[in-house]
Amino acid sequence: MTQTWAIFKDAYRELNARKMFWISIAIAVLVVLTFAIFGMDEKGVQILWWDIPTEIFNTTVFPKETLYKFLFATVGLGLWLGWASTILALVSTASVIPDFVASGAIENMLARPISRTRLFLTKYVASLLFVVLQALVFTLLSVIIIGFRSGEWLWSLLYAVPAVTLFYSYLYSVAALVGVWTRSTLASLVAALLLWGSIFAVAFVHNNIVLQAKLSAEDPIPLERANLVALRAQVEKLPPDFATPEEAGEARRLKESLVRKETALAEREKSAETWNSWFRFTYLAHAILPKTGETKDMMVRWSDPNGDISRFVDAMGSGGRNQDGPVRGPSRRIQRQMEQVLRQQNTPWYVFGTSLAFEAIVLGAACVIFARRDF
Repeated sequence: MTQTWAIFKDAYRELNARKMFWISIAIAVLVVLTFAIFGMDEKGVQILWWDIPTEIFNTTVFPKETLYKFLFATVGLGLWLGWASTILALVSTASVIPDFVASGAIENMLARPISRTRLFLTKYVASLLFVVLQALVFTLLSVIIIGFRSGEWLWSLLYAVPAVTLFYSYLYSVAALVGVWTRSTLASLVAALLLWGSIFAVAFVHNNIVLQAKLSAEDPIPLERANLVALRAQVEKLPPDFATPEEAGEARRLKESLVRKETALAEREKSAETWNSWFRFTYLAHAILPKTGETKDMMVRWSDPNGDISRFVDAMGSGGRNQDGPVRGPSRRIQRQMEQVLRQQNTPWYVFGTSLAFEAIVLGAACVIFARRDF
């Protein structure tokens, strides 16, 4: 344990010497301070000394802490910890592993009585201190400021620290693998960013485009089948002979309508099967890759078990929507079906299990390369 503790101390000293670390901390403090300029009372929203009266956003409709939960989830977790600080952390720590395995820098470490695998994994975990400390400072300050502003101490927001650390570790594991393989800081950074972009693209296509198209294709099928059964029953009851030309014309129209509906249903079922095939394909790709967005969503869900943020977002949407205007995007029923499918799919076991399995495989490959390489 002495060697492990020494590596962590070296990692902290290295972070302490990096300007990017302190720049990130300073920006995090500024972001947290922006929470203090917002408030909410029984009349509406407050921004500094300006009052904005509104019937939707006030303490008679929502508790005051709901506004701060929403700001933390969207600005704090979504924009700062989930995007800006992650990019800064990748830029700052992408060089840790390549510098560590560079010639002349690793000999002192290898001389210590510690296995190569343990040495590499300890260095990897120590490199995550950048994100752990940054998320901890940001979240603690958020809890303190929100506590003084709203009177509610939202300690559940501390879930952000392990969630953001996990989120970052998925990306950094690939940076570590490429770093130990190529000894290139640029290659490590590019690999992590490419992985992040691929994760976002696959999740967006799977969770939005393909799932929406699949449900939209399947949704009318039960009703069309029921209508087709009823129409077939009408056609089967038609007499073989008709007393008048009008009856014959009506029978012909029923038969033509039956053929059209059968053709339309067959095309609908074929389209649904095609989208089902695409859904299975994108689901496989989604399952293989780590779940960065879902990890952040899980944190929001845990820190807001009562669903206050969701109701706040729904109120924002309904407050600015023209109820008489045209409906854009998927219908509300399709949206509810999409939400139900994603809730059933993105369980904690699925999100964390598949993501940590991906990270374990990547780190295993990196350990093998590190253990077998001559330095």
